[in-house]
Amino acid sequence: MRQIWHAPPSRAAQMLAGKRAISADTAVRLGRCFGTDLST
Repeated sequence: MRQIWHAPPSRAAQMLAGKRAISADTAVRLGRCFGTDLST
């Protein structure tokens, strides 16, 4: 996932620990990794 997402592992760890917010750009990148779209 990190290779597709192009972000350092520390960023993912911080988000999972609730110490870093997920930006719109990050949400789009994660959506691509997991094959989801942006609709609610």
